[in-house]
Amino acid sequence: MSEGPAPLRGSRRADLGRELAVRFRRGESVGALAESVGRSTSLVRRLLTEAGIVAPGWPACLGVPEPELAAVLAARYLAGTSMENLARETGIDRRAVRRLLERAEAAPPPRSDRSRLTDTELIDSYRRGASLRDLADRSGMSYARVRETLLAAGITLRARGNPSSTRRADGRA
Repeated sequence: MSEGPAPLRGSRRADLGRELAVRFRRGESVGALAESVGRSTSLVRRLLTEAGIVAPGWPACLGVPEPELAAVLAARYLAGTSMENLARETGIDRRAVRRLLERAEAAPPPRSDRSRLTDTELIDSYRRGASLRDLADRSGMSYARVRETLLAAGITLRARGNPSSTRRADGRA
């Protein structure tokens, strides 16, 4: 059974923190740093903090209270930073970023609540040859939600990449 990486203590911990700080200042995200050294994003944030990194848009590593963190993330999101980039830059899980944005009343509604096509339009477009991916893009729904909607309406799905072939609702050709 694998025990994972050895604990970081003493000079090894300080050296890694300094190395990560240099790379972070060059623009590498917390997530990328964590992946490259095989450690968790929370450990990388702690190491960066220990190395003296203080990033104004990154209060999670500084022990900032959740309401304040939500406000900072909301301000950056409303200024144009995507939720995906906020998650990548801060090392905070994307679901936690969404939850914090919701707390600050800045998150967009879930995709399923903002469909730009009615179910009837979705079905008609699919029958006219639109792909599931195209319908997902046009409707604002996820690929899975488009598929579920069509199957729930009793639509027989075409085989992937072959508009002339059909697939039954149970997935078999």
